[in-house]
Amino acid sequence: MRVGTSGALQADIPIGSHLVTEHAVGLDSLMQFYPLVETGLEVEVATGIQQSLDLAYRPYCVRGSDLLREQLGAGMVVGNTLTCPGFYGPQGRVLRLDLRLPDLISRFQSFRHQSAEGEFRLTNFEMETAGYYGLGRMLGHEVVSLNAIVANRATGEFATNAEATVNDLIQKTLDRV
Repeated sequence: MRVGTSGALQADIPIGSHLVTEHAVGLDSLMQFYPLVETGLEVEVATGIQQSLDLAYRPYCVRGSDLLREQLGAGMVVGNTLTCPGFYGPQGRVLRLDLRLPDLISRFQSFRHQSAEGEFRLTNFEMETAGYYGLGRMLGHEVVSLNAIVANRATGEFATNAEATVNDLIQKTLDRV
């Protein structure tokens, strides 16, 4: 179980909320080294993101544990987390270097995939969940990611008391375990 901070990508996810990750999309290369088997929806989403971002490689997409999401994520926002391999450029921040994709955040925000399950959109981002979900699947573990939303890149808002949001999520998680 991952309990950590995250930034929202969509304006309708408020600062201070708690989000449980249904699917995680990895922009990192971790799964290039393991035999991850993805479902049809996961491949479609990953391929769509590859095309949307004009990437030379296909990201990976993995659904987390339904059991843990239901048990620990009751009442939380359910989302799809983008796992970025860094805090700056991969999350659209400019620090002394221009980005190859200056509109990276808007591409993340506007990505949509329609399937029989409904509309898939990226709701938030951080730097660990996709790797956990992928390794968990391959090892036969139930894995879930619980996210304290401390920033919203769509609205430009940042938590004034991120520590309280994180502490509330930790306590909620401990109460449910």
